[in-house]
Amino acid sequence: MSKKICYGLLTIVSLVFFFIIGKSLDGEAQRTVNQMYPRNKQGVILGNESVVIQQDENNQAIVLMHGFLDTPKVYSKVIQELKNRGVHADIYAPLLPKHGMNLESAASLNNQEVLDFVAGFLNDLSEQYDCITVNGFSYSGAILTELALEKRLPKNIHLILEAPAIHIRPNTKSNRIRNQVYGLWRNYCNYETFGCNRTFQGYTTDVQEEMLNEDSLMFKIVSSVNQLFDLDLSLRDRMSFIRIPHSVLISQQDNRVNYQEVAQECQQNIEFCNLYTFPKGSHMLHYGNNREKFIDILLKHLQCTKHASQ
Repeated sequence: MSKKICYGLLTIVSLVFFFIIGKSLDGEAQRTVNQMYPRNKQGVILGNESVVIQQDENNQAIVLMHGFLDTPKVYSKVIQELKNRGVHADIYAPLLPKHGMNLESAASLNNQEVLDFVAGFLNDLSEQYDCITVNGFSYSGAILTELALEKRLPKNIHLILEAPAIHIRPNTKSNRIRNQVYGLWRNYCNYETFGCNRTFQGYTTDVQEEMLNEDSLMFKIVSSVNQLFDLDLSLRDRMSFIRIPHSVLISQQDNRVNYQEVAQECQQNIEFCNLYTFPKGSHMLHYGNNREKFIDILLKHLQCTKHASQ
């Protein structure tokens, strides 16, 4: 057998072994995360379920939609504060599809499935209330932007986009290529060398303290990140075409999305877009020191019946 053939066979065997190792490591990651948290019968990690708080005769509702691979748990302090203030509105914080369960579920995240779920959820809810104030954080903000552009949202809604995941800073060509290459081997990554370890870099101390209480899946999920990046790219330079009243909330020090780009798109659409700038803080405005201002803005737009006929 020639050396050329031997080298070829050795390369093939090495590649097969390489991919087998990758699949084995992904399987071990799934087993590890599946053993970490107790779950309900639907497979959702306890404490991460959808939240529904209803009272008699409320004609308006607040909907809080979480971010990428987050859960309604991130709004727990906001919801408690709304209850403390005696807000006359029903409160909903739905769990998005494929979220709050495990790595296998999160790996099958599909933007279209989430778009259809959110559109159905909000349109069904709109039939029960005179008006709805909907806050979409990060990924949900991007989902709501796409639905607004597709004209799939109900008319009796005021839209609040909290640091929408558009113009994402890490969504660069080099990072997308790195994800594609790494994804040939594994779908889950927690290697610091590849920037996959959980980090609080860029988040203010007050926000970091609350992030520590979140239930983490421990791994970056390449296929899900690709969905997030794809949605971001499809929405860049399109936010300014939203033709329903909405607000954009963003910090000048946002460490995840580009403040200048998002603010500019809102300002180009001044007829419909109201920009709320936070001079301090990071990506998560409903955490830490910005929470009170965030809630104040939320309640300011609660009386949205004036938009219902537009």
